[in-house]
Amino acid sequence: KSIRASLHSSMGADEVIEAIVWSIQTWTPGGVLVLDEAQYMGDDLICAIRDLADELQARRCMPGIIMVGTPDLAARINGRIGARGRKFEPLRGRLGASVELSAPDAEDFGVIAYAQGVTQPQAMDLIARIGAGRGGLHNVARLITTARKIAGPDNPMTLGVLRTAAQVAGVAS
Repeated sequence: KSIRASLHSSMGADEVIEAIVWSIQTWTPGGVLVLDEAQYMGDDLICAIRDLADELQARRCMPGIIMVGTPDLAARINGRIGARGRKFEPLRGRLGASVELSAPDAEDFGVIAYAQGVTQPQAMDLIARIGAGRGGLHNVARLITTARKIAGPDNPMTLGVLRTAAQVAGVAS
């Protein structure tokens, strides 16, 4: 079950917690709350994750919480010393493993291309080049979505279609 809380960057920590708690009150046990792009969360909001966990546990709807972000998110939470570091101590006790995933490589992008019906080597190379640049998978997703619209649902995504889609989507390599 997927529920998206309506959150925006101008919200304070208390407002974010309230929105999340309101959104997941109906969850059954075993759910997972994914906080994507967590590296953009302010210190107060990161600290509020502990309060969120406590509130959800008290309501008996405690999902697993996954914070997804860049490697500096873990360094930020785990690496601070002094007063700022002590601020994160209660949260660190609630966190499990920190996993750093490597960026997708050309083989990964080849699998993505093949799954989309792209078989021309040059077209697969284009997808890999776009994926290797800044924006990675987001740009590949934009490229493929745009190429599918250009080609139509029943036509193959050829190199020409992908080149046009790259220009239209603004992801040209």
